Amino acid sequence: MRQGWKKREKICRKERGNVIRDMFRHAVREVSRGTFVFLCGLMLCACAGSKTKDTMQDQSIGETTKGDETGTKRSDGSDSAEKNEESAADESMQTDSTETAGQENEGAGSTASGEERLKEMFEKITYAKGYKGIDDTNPVMTQTYGADPYAMEYDGRLYLYMTGDVYEYDTDGNIKENGYGKITTIRVISTDDMVNFTDHGSIQVAGKDGAARWANNSWAPAAAWKEIDGKPKFFLYFADNGGGIGVVTSDSPVGPFVDELGHGLIRRDMENCGNVEWLFDPAVLVDDDGKAYIYF
Repeated sequence: MRQGWKKREKICRKERGNVIRDMFRHAVREVSRGTFVFLCGLMLCACAGSKTKDTMQDQSIGETTKGDETGTKRSDGSDSAEKNEESAADESMQTDSTETAGQENEGAGSTASGEERLKEMFEKITYAKGYKGIDDTNPVMTQTYGADPYAMEYDGRLYLYMTGDVYEYDTDGNIKENGYGKITTIRVISTDDMVNFTDHGSIQVAGKDGAARWANNSWAPAAAWKEIDGKPKFFLYFADNGGGIGVVTSDSPVGPFVDELGHGLIRRDMENCGNVEWLFDPAVLVDDDGKAYIYF
């Protein structure tokens, strides 16, 4: 009886070892998918369960041994039944080993076939010739620079407001790296057919000659309009470098603009703005109910 239990115990431990081994191999295959930690947890649970089962089996074996010592005897039929169980367990273990090996081979074949399919996909890719060449980019204007475009529609016409980028020069008159610290204008162009554009020139927004003299720069504009007292009024927002946002107003989408506030619209001394590293790049939205929103 004791030998039978020991053999069963050995079979169970071997099967658990196969399960843990298969889980570990699967975890290695799946590590790129982020499941390794989860499977390791399962493996630890399996090991803990294994120890619990071992303890229970050891107790059962002890009880059986005690039964043998008190004179418990088995009949020939019991011996035969135990041998049949052991034989069945051996066959089951062999079958599990065969299935495990087959699954491993199948997994390896699947990985290889996946790599082959991926390789075939990239081999079939051909580069198409672009409709436009590198020098044929169809800009809306070529006579000057314009960055950070913002579009506003008014009376069937689209207006584009852009940062008035300019070159910076060193003391010898050579172009140097641009720090964007000398930008004080906003460029405006418009179209009514998205093909032909009209250049309305530059709006002097910041600096000593600008509408908002308190501002050092005018970057990344945004624009909106609203009918007030039966007349349209236009609002042109801009970033004063990265330290605040201002607004100038006009009765026309192309100016002239004036600074009605005399200071920034959004500043660092305002609530929820002191911890914002870059106060710039405004965007505005007037909803259907007339409420206006500004994003930055």
